[in-house]
Amino acid sequence: MSNKILDEYSAGEFLDWLSEEYADEYIKQDINENDGETSINDVFDIEHLKANFLYANRRYVVVERGYRFYIHDERNCTDIMMFRYTEADKEDVQNHVYNVCEDLNQGKINFIGKKYRCD
Repeated sequence: MSNKILDEYSAGEFLDWLSEEYADEYIKQDINENDGETSINDVFDIEHLKANFLYANRRYVVVERGYRFYIHDERNCTDIMMFRYTEADKEDVQNHVYNVCEDLNQGKINFIGKKYRCD
């Protein structure tokens, strides 16, 4: 998982989230063998921590209102995209919106949010 996504969050945000979690969920055993001796160490599963933190703190979420899907920016508390649908194409539009939202959350695409004027 890319650490670049984590750059958007502060250590405080991570610690606030972590304080509500159970450490046992994020401990894995690291087995080391050295000169015929085996030692077992409990270590944090960093990838599991990152995955759950990012899932719990998704910046972009999908909201349905009427016959529209919105991609909502949780950090700025604004809707950034809107997609209309009909009953006939609801599932296709919904799948597309969720894919776009996931790409935004993973940093694969970025929403600029500024208008470019050609003068």
